Amino acid sequence: MQSRIRTSFLILLLAFGAAEARELERWRLGAADWSRPRSAAAILELAPVAEAVRAWETERRRQPVKLVLGHPGGEAGALWAGELRDWLVALGLPPEEVQLAPGGQPEDRLEIRLETR
Repeated sequence: MQSRIRTSFLILLLAFGAAEARELERWRLGAADWSRPRSAAAILELAPVAEAVRAWETERRRQPVKLVLGHPGGEAGALWAGELRDWLVALGLPPEEVQLAPGGQPEDRLEIRLETR
């Protein structure tokens, strides 16, 4: 019985450690910043986007990572995140390394997270 409890405890510790290590960094992009006219240069001038891309470029040399775009649920949030993903891919990020994550964000904010794959 003690062996089973000890094993269960060890599994829980490993699971929490893995979940904690999974997310490396996060940035927030507000709707007001996104509402400006967009071009490749304008996208890269958005501080959260530029910082996230730099972090992705640096971290991927060490381990497999991806950018996750957490967005508000619904059509407007999906369109916003989809457009940002399209820009990131057009600027050179591999499509499989930019993932959309619907829900969990306020309507006026998109969250960019760097996570291990």
